[in-house]
Amino acid sequence: MTIIALDSATKITGYSVWNDNKLISHGVLDSNIKQNDYLERIKVMCELIEQLLDKYKLDYVGIEGVQYQNNFNTYHQLSVNQGAIAKILFDRDIPFEIIPVNTWRSYNEIKGNKKRAEQKATAIALVKELYKIDATDDECEAILIGRYLQNKILKGE
Repeated sequence: MTIIALDSATKITGYSVWNDNKLISHGVLDSNIKQNDYLERIKVMCELIEQLLDKYKLDYVGIEGVQYQNNFNTYHQLSVNQGAIAKILFDRDIPFEIIPVNTWRSYNEIKGNKKRAEQKATAIALVKELYKIDATDDECEAILIGRYLQNKILKGE
């Protein structure tokens, strides 16, 4: 079974690709748009995600859920982005789920009320420990989302 896990955003999206419980690829998709036109960034990000989907024969996709972080504009933009990604997956008939942030973090023991920067640092350290990979926080979060999803699929939940 091949899955992709996405730590999606409008500017930089982290991804990890898994095949039969093995991490086979990871990286970031960068919209490279400096302007504040979030719809243009979403358009470019969707094109990049489609290219990624074209590269693999996928069985499943996991997308990190949107979390409100005291900024309505960011929440709104990420929600629109998530809907655009869902539309791509619906059109391609690729099964997917949206994984709440607290769910994958809890599974990976990234606990508590730590500040966002601390949680990202913990994710980076855990990926380095588990997979011997030096990667960006976006990649590491996508890897840990995939780790959670692989476990869930293996247990048949």
